[in-house]
Amino acid sequence: MNNVELKSVELSNGETLVYRVRSGGEDPLLLVHGNMSSSVFFDVLFEALDPRFQVVAVDLRGFGLSSYRTPIHRIEDFAEDLLLFADDVGLSEFSILGWSTGGGAALQLASMIPDRVRSVILMASMSTRGYPFYGPESGEAGTQPQRLTTWEEIAAQEKTQVMSGAIERGDKAFLRAVFDAAVFTNAKPSDDRYEAYLDEMLLQRNLVDVYHALNVFNMTDEPHECSPGTGALSRVSCPVLCVQGTDDLVITRLMTEELVHDLGDRLKLVEGHRFGHAPQIDDAEWLAREIAQFVLK
Repeated sequence: MNNVELKSVELSNGETLVYRVRSGGEDPLLLVHGNMSSSVFFDVLFEALDPRFQVVAVDLRGFGLSSYRTPIHRIEDFAEDLLLFADDVGLSEFSILGWSTGGGAALQLASMIPDRVRSVILMASMSTRGYPFYGPESGEAGTQPQRLTTWEEIAAQEKTQVMSGAIERGDKAFLRAVFDAAVFTNAKPSDDRYEAYLDEMLLQRNLVDVYHALNVFNMTDEPHECSPGTGALSRVSCPVLCVQGTDDLVITRLMTEELVHDLGDRLKLVEGHRFGHAPQIDDAEWLAREIAQFVLK
């Protein structure tokens, strides 16, 4: 990544966040990655984004090169880190892009400092009501899987153990197969980029904690099985752009419908493009234009 510098900052809570910043540009844009990734996954977007942006991408706590001294329990923990980060690196007013899990953190941050977040871009984002994790089907006709409610229940699931085991033993072949099947379903990264992404996946130390945080997240005032709802979404006052592809196998249609319902006239939804769960890989140039038109208008 040309003109991109790797830096770090120690937060007052004892965590150290590593981040990448593209030199030049006067309009700050903070990029927040999703689960099983890091700021490295934004490399193509760094190259494509309008030069008027000052682009900053951070490794969240427990991802990439950032520390994981205190485990996270909620998406709000990431948002609180991001607030400390923004203060420390001098982001007084800025826009924020959140990808997948990062979308929840971006909205949460916007609810905490509505006077400083100019706009939010949700890219293949989780819902305002979390990302539900369900137990196995009982096999009985007419019964639905039950939403899990505790960290222990999620940790005990076979699919959780399979994924965490792959990370622990450094099984790049397995992780690549997972991303080929679920994330990079259309365009694929170049071999060099893909190898770098796999290296970043292996640095994650908080998989089960993130799963649990996704499951219990709820910014609305409508309760679900795991949370009564915080109502924090009512404090988001900035415009929100949501980019959602038709071929996304990670984010369900219901999750996008919840975003549309909950954000109301604050949201501009752009859909219909045949993107999977990684729009920046499918068409970085198109995505960069949409972001510039929305933020720099």
